[in-house]
Amino acid sequence: VATCILLENIGLLQIVYIEGRDLEVLIQMDNESPREIVAAIRKAQELGQSAKKEHQNLKGLKLTDLDLSGLDLAGFDFSDCEMSRCNLSGSKCPGADFSGAVLYKATLDGAEFLGATFRGANLSGCSAAKAGFGMSIITSANFFDARMEDATFVEAQVRLSDLRATKLARSRFYGSDLEQSDFSQADMESVDLRETNVEGAVFLNASMKGCQLRDMRSYMRANWIGADIREIDFSGAYLVRRHVID
Repeated sequence: VATCILLENIGLLQIVYIEGRDLEVLIQMDNESPREIVAAIRKAQELGQSAKKEHQNLKGLKLTDLDLSGLDLAGFDFSDCEMSRCNLSGSKCPGADFSGAVLYKATLDGAEFLGATFRGANLSGCSAAKAGFGMSIITSANFFDARMEDATFVEAQVRLSDLRATKLARSRFYGSDLEQSDFSQADMESVDLRETNVEGAVFLNASMKGCQLRDMRSYMRANWIGADIREIDFSGAYLVRRHVID
């Protein structure tokens, strides 16, 4: 249990002292709407300046329908934000935290999320064509019916996540951990799955024509029922082919 004590008001900011397990000072934005905060971030970056520190912690804010396209959002905290239909296309978000955020039908095309965190995030119906999720942490996330053609998930942790009916053609998952994620009925044509861990993953009725499967791990513990594996080059993946066909 934490005790909050208001120390002082400074302009649009409130300085709040929190006493609990850890002691810290939180800077809370007061009277600034989410739209005004985003406008301030964009203006600062247009002037070649970094966003204010207090503007980098947006935890729990409602950013629905807002335009964050092209912004440098490296390390920002978007955890638990409502971001449905927001525009993040072309934005740079390495190391950003989207844990618990709702990005329903958001536009993420061409955005960069290297090393970002998406624990428990809802990205269902989003568009993330050519987005970069390399080395990101994507656990218990929902990507149902998302469009992510040509996206990159190299060495990402995509575990326990819902990717049913996603459009993933030509995406790269090289070296990623896909443990217990569900790709049922996904379009995975020409996807790079080399050196992935697919233990407990589900590829039920997925279209996997032309996929690369070399050095895939734990494939015997995945569900391949109904998966379309035509036109696959099984060089270096003969045992995978035999198991899937059987």
